[in-house]
Amino acid sequence: MHTRNAVALLCLFFFSLNAWAEETRTWVQTSEDDFAKGTAKGLSIRNDGKLELAPRLEQIDETPTSYFWDIVAAPDGTIYAAAGPEASVIRIAPNGERSVFFQTDAIEIHALALDAEGNLYAAAAPSAQVYRVSPDGEAAAFYDPHTPYVWDMAFGPDGALYLATGDRGEVHRVEPDGAGSVFFETGDVHVRSLAFDAQGRLVIGTDPSGLILRIDASGDEPRGFVLHQTSRKEVTAIAVGADGSIYAAGVGLRVAAGAPSPAPAPQPSSGADGQTAASGNQSTSANAASQAAQQAPSAIALQVRGGSSVVRIAADGEPLNIWESSNAIAYALGFDPSGRLLVGAGDDGRLYRVDSPQDSRLLTTLDSNQVTAIAMGPNGSVLLGASNIGKIYRLGPGLEAEGTFESDVLDAEIFSKWGALETEGETLGGEIQLSLRTGNVNRPTKNWSDWSPAEGAVPAAEFAQFRATLRAGSGSASPLLEAVTLYYRPVNRQPRIVGLEITPSNYRFPTVRPVTRPNTLSLPPIGTPNRRTVQQAQLNQTLLGDPGWMAVRWQADDPNGDTLSAQIEIRGESDPNWVVLGKQIEESEFSWDSTALPDGRYRVSLTVDDAVSNPAVESLSAFRETERFLIDNTAPAISDLSASAEDGRIRVRFQAQDVASKLTRAEYSINGGDWAPADPANGLFDAGSLAFEFEAAAPAENGGIVIAVRAYDERDNVAAARTVVR
Repeated sequence: MHTRNAVALLCLFFFSLNAWAEETRTWVQTSEDDFAKGTAKGLSIRNDGKLELAPRLEQIDETPTSYFWDIVAAPDGTIYAAAGPEASVIRIAPNGERSVFFQTDAIEIHALALDAEGNLYAAAAPSAQVYRVSPDGEAAAFYDPHTPYVWDMAFGPDGALYLATGDRGEVHRVEPDGAGSVFFETGDVHVRSLAFDAQGRLVIGTDPSGLILRIDASGDEPRGFVLHQTSRKEVTAIAVGADGSIYAAGVGLRVAAGAPSPAPAPQPSSGADGQTAASGNQSTSANAASQAAQQAPSAIALQVRGGSSVVRIAADGEPLNIWESSNAIAYALGFDPSGRLLVGAGDDGRLYRVDSPQDSRLLTTLDSNQVTAIAMGPNGSVLLGASNIGKIYRLGPGLEAEGTFESDVLDAEIFSKWGALETEGETLGGEIQLSLRTGNVNRPTKNWSDWSPAEGAVPAAEFAQFRATLRAGSGSASPLLEAVTLYYRPVNRQPRIVGLEITPSNYRFPTVRPVTRPNTLSLPPIGTPNRRTVQQAQLNQTLLGDPGWMAVRWQADDPNGDTLSAQIEIRGESDPNWVVLGKQIEESEFSWDSTALPDGRYRVSLTVDDAVSNPAVESLSAFRETERFLIDNTAPAISDLSASAEDGRIRVRFQAQDVASKLTRAEYSINGGDWAPADPANGLFDAGSLAFEFEAAAPAENGGIVIAVRAYDERDNVAAARTVVR
């Protein structure tokens, strides 16, 4: 039955998901990429974005060793595993008893093989040496290939043991009595992998040319045919399916910018039948390859440029890429009991299953970093050798009874309330259970909340993570999880007023921005001290000259990104109440005609709120006041102006007074001449009422003398008066 399982996780602060639905957000996890960011235990992640129970995984051995390079199983169920770096073979008896079956003074044992009599063959490296160990543990040197490495081994239909070697790119053939020789020279540096196809022909993979070759030994000498040159540098594993298809895993980029040129591929020669063949005697190309690259490929690569891929070569020879990963490194290939391809990879201990070019899945994840060996085990199981740390696992038969998935962490980027978790999937008689936890640090720690079941509650927080638990029903069928949706709503946060400024007096903001206009003042960014002249690059607002007008500007933001509305109020220095000048202002500036107010000292207040974006009960506001400022639209008064002339000098006296502000300057003019400064009698402009008395030279011409004076206050209001001296 297909279900939508809405698991209600009530918040500590209850809210309706239907009300104000435009504010509710969702986090949906429904694709392979989504689930791959999380952690699955006992679950498979399919490439169509579905989760299901994985095959049962059981750890059957863990050793102090770092690596398990190869693993084989005898017909009686005994397991042999090649370990490193202590160059030993671990034996696990059918009853689970573990022992060191064989050990050498070499560094690694890279490859194992079993013959029909139960003898085990182990290839040690470097300075490769193949040993034969009888079922009772008696060991003896079997064959020396006189090469540094034996990467892989397999018995052929003829009963001989075939070795994939490096660093001369040779395949060796060894008879049951230990007599052996070079069987085929590839001209590449390393033969990294080998297997026999359905017709008993040897198939090999090379490094660094990334070749897949088939070797036909039916003639006078072995003949090689390149089935496919992959885009990869190194063919790490080859497996042959029941239908005869050849599968090859390749890693790394065959040609990388800035890297040394790879060894040349074998030079083909035309055979009698017209097919392209690689000669069995290619000493020239082999020498060139050895000179080009003498280093062994990295058996455990921490980083491989270009990731890895798997190619399938059909029985008719057609190659097709069926699996690819940009970051996983494919180390091993094998099959499950149903004949489906398994890919062992790292560096996160992942085992993939590839059913077709369109259908694959992350089958299970191991605790070790790499899956380096795959072999068929007894009773329908699969054996896995893992590295870093070295462990042996048994996969299957059957599925896990329970599996869990912990999602990636959702960063809501703001303190949020958390609502329902909703699933889409099929329970198939089993169970899908969801839980949630939250926290305020970006990685789950003990300081996060506990996992909350369906009937629980989670605290509001910035980060959240869900867990899905799948349990099989009585029929052992796996539930299928297709999608998880988490509903949440950011908690409304108070707006913030960053800056609030009164602009110069006698200016206002235009309703339409002018390109140019006389009597304008350009303002620097808010928070910068006002200057009459600023560089053009700094300008962000322009004021128009307009006597009696004043303006205020501000900068405010909202953590939620809500729309803000502003209200401007004003209050005189001795007034008890604020008076509204403007409200529901969407801009960040406001101008008003100050001539409607009495002269004096005032403050302006700004209130911004987010009511447009929130219900009334949840809307928030911020408040801020300006510093005191002056409104002064009344000119000073000049009184008691008098002037007298004596001995070629003129003495002028007058009184100037402003009720709202201090006087800032005064001037006089004689007979309409240039204005000259006039200083107060005390020499200071320090008050609103000042006495002036000064002398000036009388003009030379005879007749009346006209004396004009004027005085200015802090807002440049000016008063003028004149008198005549006869």
